[in-house]
Amino acid sequence: MIFASDLDRTLIYSHKFIKEDCSKEQVIDIERKTTDGKCNIISYMSKDTLEGLKKVDKQGYFIPVTTRSKAQYQRIEVFQDVIKPKYAITSNGGNIFVDGQIDEKWQKIVNLTLKSIPVGIDEAYDNFPHENTYQWLVSLKKVEGIFFYCVVEEALFKRSFLEGFRKYLESNGWRVHFHGRKIYFMPEPISKEHALKYIVDNYIGESSQLHTAGDSDMDISMAPISDVFHVPRHGEIFKNLDNYPENKHKYMVTENKGFHASEEIVEKVLGFIHRE
Repeated sequence: MIFASDLDRTLIYSHKFIKEDCSKEQVIDIERKTTDGKCNIISYMSKDTLEGLKKVDKQGYFIPVTTRSKAQYQRIEVFQDVIKPKYAITSNGGNIFVDGQIDEKWQKIVNLTLKSIPVGIDEAYDNFPHENTYQWLVSLKKVEGIFFYCVVEEALFKRSFLEGFRKYLESNGWRVHFHGRKIYFMPEPISKEHALKYIVDNYIGESSQLHTAGDSDMDISMAPISDVFHVPRHGEIFKNLDNYPENKHKYMVTENKGFHASEEIVEKVLGFIHRE
């Protein structure tokens, strides 16, 4: 059994979800970030989810799949010292870790792929429309030379502000993902699905049952290659399920939201493992 899962808002959550979802006693802090000399806890995981993931990783393969950069992924403490996944996917599929080391073969494939698209990251980034953005644009950042994203003030931002830029990107080998305060500008060939398929084909083998999970439209690309795709009830995918009818028979939607959704997903995955 392979369980490949998105992290943020699927398995791990911010402090906001503790207030909405469960008590502090039910979760553990898993990520810290130092800002202005002060170390702050920024991410949590349910204790039950962690215990379940330990069992999944022991009895099969647990593969973290995230849009986080390499450094941001390595900041998650439980994946460095509690569970040490043999494989991990970061940068939305742009990088693969194998036993804690970057897979250089995959990196070469990605670099060649990025050279094949009509507009490279530097040109795409430079064409971001800066006119009249001072009110709603918080930041604009590149990630490891693979993709870039901006953070916006949601109350002041309208998607129409970037409509022309979206059309320009989509006609030149890119796609745009609106994800709350963050808007991701992603090269078309870079996806979680492609990286996951590479791991399955080159390391594990297709005979293993594949379960995936995710909350956002950047995760839905994993559904076609999955036996089961787990959907948290609180996520973008759940809210827009009618937009993804092709793999409807594979979707397993949780009854719960937030931390309890992550517990439910891991519990269901363990149930499938025990039936194998």
